[in-house]
Amino acid sequence: MKLLIALAALPILATSAMANTFSCNFNMECYETETCAGADFTFEVDTEGQEIRTDAGDFNVVAIRELRDVINIFANDSKSTYLLTVTEDGARFTAQIEDGPQVVTYHGTCEGAF
Repeated sequence: MKLLIALAALPILATSAMANTFSCNFNMECYETETCAGADFTFEVDTEGQEIRTDAGDFNVVAIRELRDVINIFANDSKSTYLLTVTEDGARFTAQIEDGPQVVTYHGTCEGAF
């Protein structure tokens, strides 16, 4: 019991390996059940500003879940919901588009995320 009280008194240090900003590049796009095709889709993630910035517009980050070796970022705009999953081995970005509904998945990497 004394050990638990002593541990509870220690300061909690928040450590985060995730960078404040990083860029992602996706070279494959998969639309619904169609065959995947090449893509050149790039965006910047700003975790402090809570945005994913793309050439087509910005998405609002609504939640970030960071584990030891994976980052999940949930975002949205007025028409879609997005999930970005990043590991050191690769990244996936999924757009759930309300019109339809439709789903588009991108395969690629994010540089500087960790």
